[in-house]
Amino acid sequence: MRLSLESKFEVKHDRVGFKTIVKAWVTLRRIHSICQRVSQAHNLNPIVER
Repeated sequence: MRLSLESKFEVKHDRVGFKTIVKAWVTLRRIHSICQRVSQAHNLNPIVER
């Protein structure tokens, strides 16, 4: 990978966006696992199924 100054800036910008995506993903996973735990406690099917 060759990085010019422009692409270095883009990579830095992408990294910020990537961190935001990862944070959102982690939050979603946490909510999903909580939903599964709650539904298991109530002996129901998980609300979110893929």
